Amino acid sequence: FTELDEIVDTLTKEDVQIVMATSTGALPAWMVHRYPEVARTDFEGRHHKFGHRHNACPNSPVFQKYAKRLAEKLAERYGDNKNIVWHISNEYGGECYCENCAKAFRVWLKDKYKTLDEVNKAWNMEFWGHTIYDWDEIVPPNDLGDGMPWGSGLDYMRFNSDGMLNNYKMERDAIRKYDKETPITTNLMGTYKGLDYFKWAKEMDIVSWDNYPSYNTPWSHVAMT
Repeated sequence: FTELDEIVDTLTKEDVQIVMATSTGALPAWMVHRYPEVARTDFEGRHHKFGHRHNACPNSPVFQKYAKRLAEKLAERYGDNKNIVWHISNEYGGECYCENCAKAFRVWLKDKYKTLDEVNKAWNMEFWGHTIYDWDEIVPPNDLGDGMPWGSGLDYMRFNSDGMLNNYKMERDAIRKYDKETPITTNLMGTYKGLDYFKWAKEMDIVSWDNYPSYNTPWSHVAMT
């Protein structure tokens, strides 16, 4: 915390408001090396290695364990600082299609549909003889299978949104152990279709929005007063 303590102390002395984000939007190299399962498997079935951002599997128990611990440690250290507003991760988005996600998807479907008959009906699985007879036969709809067949693709998007939202709530609740009052948010991205922002907004104290103005926006488009 040495460097971060210095930054927080300097800004606090100047009464500058601080947006303190948890750093769970980017995986450290040691974690991916030690626990490869924390990295995502993409739509083409390729398991990712270290690098980039937003590369964590939302259903990895290892990722969840360390993400929660990190949020708790930050809140334990800075939770009494009144200049801080909490920001969870960064620009949630993307998908994972690994085995952890496959298992979690089946649990999600059982909760939603209760029976396989209802799954087959909702997804019209009689077509092309795709009827499912066992929960373990359900796999994430990726390029190694049928891609995005019938209703499974839409349900997988809903499942993925819920999984990331659960991670957001997990970190939020970890912070709440040490800070009961300070607003907690994360940054939404306009009309991004990958997540159910209507559901997300209900879990946020402040709805934040990423605004990327163009460097060459014509002045005629700027409201003048």
